[in-house]
Amino acid sequence: MTTTQPVTSTKGDTFGYAQMGAEQQLETLLQEPSILLIDTRTWPTLKPGKGRAYWVATWDRTALEKKYGDRYRWCGAFLGNPNAFNDGPLAIAVE
Repeated sequence: MTTTQPVTSTKGDTFGYAQMGAEQQLETLLQEPSILLIDTRTWPTLKPGKGRAYWVATWDRTALEKKYGDRYRWCGAFLGNPNAFNDGPLAIAVE
């Protein structure tokens, strides 16, 4: 049975995996047990030649799932840019 808790905060911190200190920032944020890591990348797996995240194992989806368990959520299928790997314009989700 799944239970839900009332939302007391909707604050979100954003950062990119390529920014200096991103790994330490993530570790600091996730010291709080109620924090979730929502991954909005369209393709969060290791794949040579597709940018920094694809050759830094720390940011691989499998590694993040293993390290953070249920606190890691990949939502790239819904929130990621569908044109991330083609010449199309940036597309973002809007309400």
